[in-house]
Amino acid sequence: MDTAPLPPSAAADPMVIVGAGECGALAALTLRQRGWPHGIVLIGEEPVGPYERPALSKPADDGTPWRPMAETAQLAEAGITLQLGTAVTAIDRGPRTLRLADGRRLRWHRLLLATGAVPRPLAVPGGARARVLRTLADAQALFEAARALSGGAAGTSAAAAVAASASLAAAASRAFAPASAADASSAPRSALAFAADANAAPTSASAPQAVIVGGGLIGLESAALLRGLGLGVTVVETGPVLLGRVVPAALARRLQALHEAAGVQVITGAAVEAVTADSVQLRDGRQLPAACVLAAIGVQPATALAEAAGLTCADGIVVDARLATADPTVFAAGDCAAVQTAPDTAPQRSQSWRAAREQGVHAAGAMLGEAAPLVQRPWFWSDQLGHGLQVAGRPEADRPWIERPSGPGATLLLQLDGEGRLAAAAGLAPGQAIARDIRLLERLMDAGIRPDPAVLADAAVPLKSLWPR
Repeated sequence: MDTAPLPPSAAADPMVIVGAGECGALAALTLRQRGWPHGIVLIGEEPVGPYERPALSKPADDGTPWRPMAETAQLAEAGITLQLGTAVTAIDRGPRTLRLADGRRLRWHRLLLATGAVPRPLAVPGGARARVLRTLADAQALFEAARALSGGAAGTSAAAAVAASASLAAAASRAFAPASAADASSAPRSALAFAADANAAPTSASAPQAVIVGGGLIGLESAALLRGLGLGVTVVETGPVLLGRVVPAALARRLQALHEAAGVQVITGAAVEAVTADSVQLRDGRQLPAACVLAAIGVQPATALAEAAGLTCADGIVVDARLATADPTVFAAGDCAAVQTAPDTAPQRSQSWRAAREQGVHAAGAMLGEAAPLVQRPWFWSDQLGHGLQVAGRPEADRPWIERPSGPGATLLLQLDGEGRLAAAAGLAPGQAIARDIRLLERLMDAGIRPDPAVLADAAVPLKSLWPR
């Protein structure tokens, strides 16, 4: 793509970033840190400053779903103009001008689109009744509705939900704590089998019921929190297994068993037919009582502005390895960007906290003229019922996983690519017990090691010893 610099006469125009999430805010701060001397404008459609999105479904210990990524004062001190509650209505590429909803126009020297993604709608009759979880306002509304359903009694705050979820996690861990993926692959005990254990907190038949459509990360994290608020929770997943597209089946089965032990009902292989005022109807005729419905069926990139401006979009705004579009003045990063690293490869989106941060930093460098390509390995994490899940690399569904023993209650799975290189790692363990191993395995992937599968599976061989000499 053409990356020729602009004429010097345009240099006094500001760097403009559309999207004040973590990606956009980090790009703005990086521009200033790397010496951009002129204006930087950060435009956000939400009325609040940049915050960390993972906290919406994984609140802090005090139950706070809002974790600022950059304080307003920090941005102001860096000379960054923050415009919140501001919608961009059009991109005029010829004159390099944005049109804002309030009628203003804003020129740019370089423009970064960090518009993120929007929840996929539940496209069934009544689907608009379902809540979504993508913004701070969504999280606040969900918690408020759940507290109201639980009676608003003492102990039903978001903080209490976190504490209750921790209690449920302890019970679930006692009820189901396989030491290996082989154990997890056996048929898990049903939630009813744990009803005799008072600590397993079985759902009362009279408790208000929440139905979560979608058995992905957001759906399962939300299930744990809503159980902590005292609601009965049912997760409905169309696929044959939870987390089927992103997590090895052995880990998905273990997570399902943990949720069932905590009192969550899981229905797989089922599709929603309709949502009514008080129920969710499945295509097989079942009707689930639902005082609250959450649609957690994924997101789609926010590309409307880019498409209207004539930029190439294909499941995201298509950019090269520098995060530049075909327009030399326009870049895209984060959840909205589809990165094409070579002409003969398909563009790929990376939807994770780390990807948003790394792409924000890289986009800032590219906007300043740096030519280095983005080097990024997919990675994501999730906290559910006191367990940490991490997946690094690009797992291939048709390749086998190698299990490596990794401590009590932990499961660590590794995968080699077609040339025998370590290509992916996935782990699940109480707390963050698996995090250190995953970090080391990422470094080994960077080194391009081709380990003997038998050695990789041998816990007696330290991972550090696999480092190339």
